[in-house]
Amino acid sequence: MIFQIALVEYAQEIGLSLVARDRERMIHRIADPGIMLEHEILQMFPFTSDAKRMGIVVQEKNSNEIIFYLKGADTVMKNIVKDNDWLDEACEGMARQGLRTLVVARKLLTKEEWVSFQAAYTSARCAKSANTSGSR
Repeated sequence: MIFQIALVEYAQEIGLSLVARDRERMIHRIADPGIMLEHEILQMFPFTSDAKRMGIVVQEKNSNEIIFYLKGADTVMKNIVKDNDWLDEACEGMARQGLRTLVVARKLLTKEEWVSFQAAYTSARCAKSANTSGSR
């Protein structure tokens, strides 16, 4: 819980605050210059102890940019993040200081990439659900 509070306090210190959030959207305020950003939540990938990561795909209302954010343990993320030569060194340096690390990644998706991913993901979920219910 202390870790979560530290992240929220840091975000506020740099001028970013969460104004509203529900299952479909979230609104952030950037203090300087006073901008409100609204994001539609397209897909959430909850944290699991097996995956050691969680993610979310959002679409920014004004720009229509589709963004995938992923956060997780450095041990998992170093195999996912592209061009991560610096990641191992940075995380190891923090570990030597007794600090824990959380890696956050961001990827812009084209509309085509999102539509293709969404179709494949939905198909995989349906197949898994059919396999699970058929084995009872």
